[in-house]
Amino acid sequence: MLQFNEDQKAVLLKDTKALFFAAQQLHEWVKENKLSDNMAKTLPSLIESHFVSIGKALDYDSHLMKEHEERYVEIRRVNQQVRDLENQLASSKPIDGVQQQLRVLRDTIYNWWTEKGFAHVSEITFSGWGSAIVEFSLSLDASSNALLNDKPVSEKKRKLNKIQDLIDLGFELEKEKESGSSWNVLDTPNNRQILTNMIIGRFPSVSISKMESWAKGGSKNNDTWTIWRMVASIHDLRDIPLLVDLNMNDNKV
Repeated sequence: MLQFNEDQKAVLLKDTKALFFAAQQLHEWVKENKLSDNMAKTLPSLIESHFVSIGKALDYDSHLMKEHEERYVEIRRVNQQVRDLENQLASSKPIDGVQQQLRVLRDTIYNWWTEKGFAHVSEITFSGWGSAIVEFSLSLDASSNALLNDKPVSEKKRKLNKIQDLIDLGFELEKEKESGSSWNVLDTPNNRQILTNMIIGRFPSVSISKMESWAKGGSKNNDTWTIWRMVASIHDLRDIPLLVDLNMNDNKV
C-alpha cells in the first residue's frame, strides 16, 4: 500500500482533480459536438500535463512521460543558463542577453493570456528568487478600432470567437452594457475554479494570491460582482516555454 505525506497527497489530489475536470469537459464537448479548434488543442495539453505530474508522484514510467521530458530539454537548458546568469550577477561579471531573456518570458505569458481571449496582462515582475509575479487583467472587449486595425471586421469576429470559447469552457460572462462590446467575468465559485484550473494547468508551479472583484456599475449595494484582476506567482520559470527564435549563438544567452 502506497503511503504519501501530506504535501505529496495534496499535490496528487490537486492534479487528479484537474485531470478529471479537463477529461470530463472534453468528453462533454465531444458528446455535444461543441469542441472548438482552440479547446481541442488546449484540453489535451492540460490532460497530458496533469498525467505526467501524477505519473511522477506515483513513480510511474511511460513513453508519454519520456516524450514530455524530451520536449522540455531546451527549457531545462535555458534554466541552467538562468542559474549561470545569477552566478555572474553575484560575481559582478557582465551579463549578456538577460534583458532579451526576460522579455521573451514576459511576451510568452502575455501572448498566452491574450490568446485565451483576455485583453492584456497588466504587469509582470521578476523577483530576486527566480519567480514571475503576474497581474492578469480579466477585461474582455470584442470591439475593433478601424484606425488601428486594417481588418476591423475580422478582428471583431476573432475576439467574439475567443469570448465564445470562454463561454464554452464554462465561464459565466455577462455584457457590461446590452449594446456594448465589453464583457464581465462574474465573480462566482464556478468562474474562480475555472480560472484556477486554467492557470495551474498552464503553469504548474503557480500560486494565486489575489482575485479582485468590483460591484458591477460601481455600486457596493449591487449584488452582481465581477472579477477584474488576478495576481499569481509562477515559482518555476521552466513552466514558461520559450520562443523558438530564442536560439542564439553559443557565446550568447
